[in-house]
Amino acid sequence: MPQDLFLLAELQKVNESLCPIESLTHPRSPLWKALTSFLAFEEAQTFTFILNESRRDGKRLRGFIQVKQPATRPEMYIHCVAPQLDAAEDAHAAWNRLLNHVVAMAEEKGIHRIFACAAEASTEREVLVGAGFSVYTREDIFRLAPDAHPQAVAGNGIRPEQSTDTWEIRRLYRAIAPYLVQRAETFAESKDGEWLSGPVSWNQGEGFVMEDREGIVGYGHLTPGHTGHWLTILVHPRAYDQVDPLLSYGLALLNYYPPYPVYCATREYQGGIRTPLSTRGFTLFSTQCCLVKHTTVCVQENARSLVPALEKRAKAPTTTASPSET
Repeated sequence: MPQDLFLLAELQKVNESLCPIESLTHPRSPLWKALTSFLAFEEAQTFTFILNESRRDGKRLRGFIQVKQPATRPEMYIHCVAPQLDAAEDAHAAWNRLLNHVVAMAEEKGIHRIFACAAEASTEREVLVGAGFSVYTREDIFRLAPDAHPQAVAGNGIRPEQSTDTWEIRRLYRAIAPYLVQRAETFAESKDGEWLSGPVSWNQGEGFVMEDREGIVGYGHLTPGHTGHWLTILVHPRAYDQVDPLLSYGLALLNYYPPYPVYCATREYQGGIRTPLSTRGFTLFSTQCCLVKHTTVCVQENARSLVPALEKRAKAPTTTASPSET
């Protein structure tokens, strides 16, 4: 409706991003995403929900939330919420209403989990936790300035990712990620088996692997963007001394893209990657929490008919009082 678009245009000036990879590499206005959400040129669909209702005190509760749903996975990612929690007196109430609505909608659509990111020790994190989200890991985002790009050359032992590497990459992920993280990010009941969660697996960008005698011990993925590039690195602990060649390969790929900042997120269980990043000129940009909300999905089962031989049930015995009990 036209009035919804006007409200969206007004509130997008005070929206809070809950998806750093998008805001840092592909920033787009919520209004633009809402208007283009019906176009089928992306692998994920964007939903925008508007809150605009009268309150008993005569004031209006206003806000919006945007979420993104991959086409082939039962999950959603919260991209942004408005207004910012410090931008309006009733912002907390608006966030709770919008989050509850998204959860209810996800349950109706058969969505199993909803993801969001928030700065550690932030009010946004507190509101998300109050709405039923839980922190499953923390990660530091490192940034490499455009003028600090080293002259990297792809070394030996690293090659582009192939479709036959999927099982090995999943095995590497399972060897690195703690159980709590795997439980949040993988969905074992899928027809295609387990997968990595998040934009890195949306078939965008370039992947590359590092091998030793036992298989793949390192995985990298470069997602180019409009204002920044996102570099993902997974390395087995036994190969931490070989992180540098993997980084060199990823940075060498940047020669084919505009000189934007490069961001790389390292999680708390990936300590062996931080020092090589610092050596290459990356500096700590921010620290965030990764949160997930597991939804309750209604399962419909066909009515089961009784076996004829079991349809006749034994009658309950009749209780009588003996003379000694009367």
